[in-house]
Amino acid sequence: MELQEDAHREGTLHISRHDTNRIVISGTEFTQPFLLSSSRTAEWIPFDWSLVLQWQPELVLLGCHDVDDATLAPLFDANISVERMSTASACRTFNALAHEGRDVVAAFAMDVSE
Repeated sequence: MELQEDAHREGTLHISRHDTNRIVISGTEFTQPFLLSSSRTAEWIPFDWSLVLQWQPELVLLGCHDVDDATLAPLFDANISVERMSTASACRTFNALAHEGRDVVAAFAMDVSE
């Protein structure tokens, strides 16, 4: 799905497209699990939160629904809010929040068919 190209903050990473097997961010295609902040991306082993804990965002957008609270406990313990949603919703929400300058991380396990 092509996302509406809004003006985005200078230097902020922006999700421009997602479909069945990939997410495109600032011209780079991702097909494996990854983390995204407004300024960087990183490979991600799903549900290993060590890198997220280092980045210390105020909010994590988790692009999948089927994650129990026990799996998210390290984030909750660090006072990091988590929103579980479809990958499509996480893409749209990330763009909106990053555009506002919010300290947000999106975590994509690459189930982009949602």
